[in-house]
Amino acid sequence: MFVSSRSFVVNQRIECDVCVIGAGPVGVAVADRLSRSSLNVIVLESGGLEQSAEADALAMPEQNAHIGNIDQFQFTRQFGGNANAWLVRTDTSSRGVRLISPTAGDIAARPHIEDSGWPILHDEMTPYVDDALSYFGLPPNGFSPEGWRKADCADIETGDARVDTAVFQFGDAREFVIGKKEKLAKDANVRFILNATVTDLDVSESDDHVTTVHYKSAEGDLFNVVARHVVIAAGGIGSVQILLNSTTRNPNGIGNTYDNVGRYFIDHPLIDGGDLVPFDRTSFERFEFYDMRLVDDVPILGHFKISDQALAAEHLASMSCMIFPREDDWRRNQHLSPRQNRGFMASLLLREQILRRQFPTPRETFDAIVGIDGIVKRLLDSRRRPKANLGRGGWSKQREHYGAFDRFHVLQIAEQFPHRENRVYLSQEKDRFGVRRVAIDWKWHDDDIAATVESQKAFAAMFASAGIGRYEIKSDNGVPSLVSSSTCHYMGTVRMSDDPRKGVVDANCRVHGIDNLYVATSGVMPTGGYANPTLLAVAFGLRVVDRIVQASQSVDLGEQRSVAG
Repeated sequence: MFVSSRSFVVNQRIECDVCVIGAGPVGVAVADRLSRSSLNVIVLESGGLEQSAEADALAMPEQNAHIGNIDQFQFTRQFGGNANAWLVRTDTSSRGVRLISPTAGDIAARPHIEDSGWPILHDEMTPYVDDALSYFGLPPNGFSPEGWRKADCADIETGDARVDTAVFQFGDAREFVIGKKEKLAKDANVRFILNATVTDLDVSESDDHVTTVHYKSAEGDLFNVVARHVVIAAGGIGSVQILLNSTTRNPNGIGNTYDNVGRYFIDHPLIDGGDLVPFDRTSFERFEFYDMRLVDDVPILGHFKISDQALAAEHLASMSCMIFPREDDWRRNQHLSPRQNRGFMASLLLREQILRRQFPTPRETFDAIVGIDGIVKRLLDSRRRPKANLGRGGWSKQREHYGAFDRFHVLQIAEQFPHRENRVYLSQEKDRFGVRRVAIDWKWHDDDIAATVESQKAFAAMFASAGIGRYEIKSDNGVPSLVSSSTCHYMGTVRMSDDPRKGVVDANCRVHGIDNLYVATSGVMPTGGYANPTLLAVAFGLRVVDRIVQASQSVDLGEQRSVAG
């Protein structure tokens, strides 16, 4: 059920079995799974049921923060979290999200990557990933092409041990923001307290147990939650902010004995990989598996990727390689001046703000007005030449247009390796509740760039040897051409390790040294592969629920034996 802080007295001690911080996809999935138990659950959500610019502003980092070429951040503090911002258009939804699970090779330790390797086996996570898929309205069919081939549409045989084909499935935001909301609104055992911003946590004198979760209402009134178990599901950046601001016992925050909280920050750069020119320009039917389309009522997209075998043997970055048909002069038709490009990019942000019912920001409004001719140019080009891209597919439905295609635009999502100096930490700026905002130090390091270049070369060699085409790699002075330094996939900041000197949480996502505090976010991932981390974060959340339920049953059984004795 949904309740307001007005239901409680200021400074009231609110008790429960489990307190979940954050009602994004992970928090919602955790709450839903806990609703099947007998545990009493409270979920604290900083926003409400609708978008609020005031709530979103609480998540913002310090002014002038940036991740490479990205200095505009979009956070969604409301029920459903960033699911409210998913905008991929599929045949079944306009609110889709691209999903795939990391492979065994992404999780394994790799000798050329320092601090790689997860303290958990890939096979151990597979059942939880399959379970997590159901929360996105998807079947447990996996991500290899075998489960998605049809007689008239199959993947291309690469003939190269270094490159495989894999499949993205597309989830639907409505599963969270509508379906789960309606279900959980009727559950008296799970209370969502809205407009409840967690400021910090208190721990015991022995520094090994969270005693109190402090939160403030929209009006700034302070409330206290006391829980047997606490789950932070506030994202890869928000979780860091809570841990580092919790300084009652330790000035360095909770879980930060070895200065690991916020360290090893990684993201997924989006790369303009260049153009793939098919050797046979009359055979675009051959590539239909690599279009976004429905198979057995599930939206999927085939793509090429670096194989696990190659990741283990060579200094390569894990990377997806997606292809979208274009005409020969498509780059010239889409070229914009810097001013026009700022206007066009601002229009995309404005569109997202309007869809999310936000008030348009002055900076984007100004850039859009100044670059209006760039917006018009792109709009006219899209009308004359409809294009598949990261946000939509369907080109294989229009075979009559194949004659206009000459090549493919290549887009790639690349792995970034963990570097301790890449980090999220506290700035001196504070939000309206007096909570310190985060600052960000991020760099695309030379070894990231070198491994990305080698992966692009591996794709080029495969395309040539398999008789597919000539891959014209795009670079900027020898560096892969970045579309965006960030895809908002914030990982590594509360990394998982069996060794507390090298990580923040253990293999069960429990904070080292704290017996009742778990973190279930993308931030626990020690390495990132190229997969959107949301699916695996939900899987981690479901796994945490299993651990909490098991622990609660053990405590209840012990209490029963004590009474019986």
